[in-house]
Amino acid sequence: MSATARFRTQHAELIRLVKDLQTDAESPNMDGRALRSSLSGLGGKITMHLAMEDDSLYPRMRSHSNPAVGTMATRFSEEMQGIKSAFQAFSERWSAQKIEGDRASFRNEMQAIFSALENRIQRENNELYALYDTVHQ
Repeated sequence: MSATARFRTQHAELIRLVKDLQTDAESPNMDGRALRSSLSGLGGKITMHLAMEDDSLYPRMRSHSNPAVGTMATRFSEEMQGIKSAFQAFSERWSAQKIEGDRASFRNEMQAIFSALENRIQRENNELYALYDTVHQ
């Protein structure tokens, strides 16, 4: 089992939740409350995942004897702050009533945020976690 298996499993769950919310947002049968609830659930999972990275992965990488490992951890951690802030702002902006009132704008903004999140997850899996797994075998 790789050192990052737990993080990769969380990533797979986050991607599944993102896809589910995207599908639900396209359905006329999903009301704003249900979409808001799903968005809140996703936000909670993201917060938990980021806390785990901040508490264990990044500190271990920053203290590694190879400075390139620490540099990558710092870069990824700093980059994530922008995505995290954008997601939080998006989540705070869209109440159930606002979603109901302008579903097209909600979907458009959601797509932009989720695209950035999915790109980030892919980069973490392929770059950050790959490096961590290599140096922690």
